[in-house]
Order: sequence, then structure tokens, then C-alpha cells
Amino acid sequence: MPITLSCPSCGGGLSVPDEQAGQTVQCPSCQTVITVPVPIPPPVPVTAMAVPPPPPPVGGMYGAGPGIVYVAPMQDPTSLWGHFINCLKQYATFTGRARRREFWGFCLFWFLTSLVLGILNLVLTFVASAAVIGLALSWLFTLVFLLPSFAVICRRFHDIGKSGVAAVPLYIAIPVHIMAGAISGVLSLSFLQNARASSFAMQPHDFTPMMIANGLSALSSLLSLGALIYILIFLTRDSVPGDNPYGPNPKGVLPYQYGTEVRSI
Repeated sequence: MPITLSCPSCGGGLSVPDEQAGQTVQCPSCQTVITVPVPIPPPVPVTAMAVPPPPPPVGGMYGAGPGIVYVAPMQDPTSLWGHFINCLKQYATFTGRARRREFWGFCLFWFLTSLVLGILNLVLTFVASAAVIGLALSWLFTLVFLLPSFAVICRRFHDIGKSGVAAVPLYIAIPVHIMAGAISGVLSLSFLQNARASSFAMQPHDFTPMMIANGLSALSSLLSLGALIYILIFLTRDSVPGDNPYGPNPKGVLPYQYGTEVRSI
């Protein structure tokens, strides 16, 4: 494209090809030397940078779903032993929620305590004068821990969003299991005492208590298995995120940056 120039001396116009940009030419009328200017290219339009969208608002009862900031559970500062003690402090508290760590912490030390008492009871069974003491300790342990066991089970069901009605099968199975085991223990103790007294010269009808004890032991074992399956189906579930009708999430929550997915523990 030719470049049009105007002579500063005579005012005459001239046209030069764009290849001579930056060079000098002479005006044909007055012979004045003119420097051909270099054309300035048009400005390149700048595209504005994309602004990231703002974080979506937090909403919803459970803290999950479209438009919700991801959250993560807080670090639990309470040990398993601490959860066990807290369950004993909340002896008959059937309201609120209990996370999995609290429930299994209670189960762990309940099992260890019952195991020690079971071994002690087994040792005392072979001592005629102390057999009743072992049974008394077992019954006392059962009565003391029965109510807090029901309470933490109810709170655990609340934590997964279910009412305490869902715990009724366990409320029935656990006492029946305990009673069946206790009756079986009494009958077995009676059989052993009769066996010692008769120097093992026993009649067939003397074995009836032992047969009943074995049947009750089998029933107790079936109830234990059923209760364990029921617990594994329901009580191993994670907490419902956020608040639910039974209270705030016992794990608590910490907000993370928008777009970062954090899995719950």
C-alpha cells in the first residue's frame, strides 16, 4: 500500500511505496529531502482474563449436594478410652449423636472388661466356695453396663439419621442373650456341683440341666451373631454430614477451598 506524504517546504504531495518506509526521498517540486515515516501498526485487542466464579453458597441440612462447599471432619482429640469414659458419664443419655469412634471405643473396653470377668468367673467356677461370687460379678457387670450400652446404641443410630426405633431389635436381643447366658451358667454350675457330690455316679436324668444349658448357650450364640450382623449393617455407617434432626455432627467440620474434594473418615 503506497504512503502519501506532504512536502514541508512547498506543500506539494507525493506518494511513495511502503517498501521505502524509514528511507529518504526528494520532493519533485522543490527537491526537499523528506524522511518517509514508518507506519504504526494498529493496536492488538487484548482479551480480558476469565475471572473464576465465586464459591457457591453453603446450604442444605446435610452440607452436601449441588452448590455446597466441601467440608472435612475435624481431628478427634478424644482417645478410645476417653470415649468409653464419656459414654459412662452419659449413662442414660438417649438424645444427641455418637460417632463411630465413640461407639467402637465403648465396645472395645466393654469387651475387654467382660473378657476379664469371664476368665475370673471360669476360674471361680472350679472353686466350690467361690462359684457364686463369679456369677454375682457377672450379673453386676451386666446390670451396670446395660443402660449405657443402650444409650450409645441409640445415639449411634441418631448419627446415621435413624430414630431410636431402629435400635429396638438390639434392645430385645441383648437382654435375651444375657438372660440365656446367665441361666445357662447357673444350670452348668448346678450340674458341676451335683457331679462333685455324687462322685460322678450320675443317672441319665441328672444330665437334663446340662442339656438345657447347652440349648440356651446355642440360643445365646445365635442372638449374638444376629446382633453382630445388625450392628455391622447399620452402626458401621459414617456420620450424616452436617446437622440432622438429632443434633450437630459430632465430628465437627472444617471448610476447605472451593473445588477441593475431601472424603470423610
